[in-house]
Amino acid sequence: MTNSTMQIVAVLFLLVVFMANALVRRRAQAAQRPLPALDALPTLASQSIEGYQPLHVAVSQVALGNRETVLALVGAEFIYESARMVALGDAPMLVSVSDPTILPLARDALRRGYRRHKQRTFLSVRWYPTALGLAAAVSALQRDDRVTGSVFFGEYGAELALPLAAAARHRQPTIAASARLEGQAVAFALADGCLLGEELFAAAGYLSQDSGQINRTTTIDVLRWLVIVGVVVWFIAARITGA
Repeated sequence: MTNSTMQIVAVLFLLVVFMANALVRRRAQAAQRPLPALDALPTLASQSIEGYQPLHVAVSQVALGNRETVLALVGAEFIYESARMVALGDAPMLVSVSDPTILPLARDALRRGYRRHKQRTFLSVRWYPTALGLAAAVSALQRDDRVTGSVFFGEYGAELALPLAAAARHRQPTIAASARLEGQAVAFALADGCLLGEELFAAAGYLSQDSGQINRTTTIDVLRWLVIVGVVVWFIAARITGA
């Protein structure tokens, strides 16, 4: 594909994005497809408030300044939305991370979540140097700190089975989202709720009350179906023409 062809394709794609976004924004509030894993997070927050037990969010193998930067920002959204939900309670929220570069990001997300309701901020952020170290530490943390539930986000691999199995033994609900295929397989098998594929980028749209975020998430869903239809049409055309 030549440079001119690539530029034309890029311009056409941007036009489709703008058109889809404009169509979605014309609606008062776009309907979103159900994601049970994200729908369960407010329930975990309510249980944390009622039972005076902390909610735990663990973000693994994401960092700022490299290819995981986008995942780190999405992980901060999970922390912010979770903190916003539990801010009315007295139990401090717990956050675990495996990379030191997102420590300030996690602390800021916690602070913003609590200040949303003008509550005192609980900055309980713990750092464990490696992904396996975080998984092992969180397995014990769930029992020692008597958490009401845990949310796992990041680039988890097979080590995700450690905290999920520990949570199952203690009958603690879990939500897991991994950008890696092996982590998604473990989450699907062991977690109470899991996010697969691009679903892990939908937290802001599903958990916030912002209509702009909601419409943005719906636009992504519309574009995904357009891409699928485009790929199918291209494949059929290629088979017919023999290209």
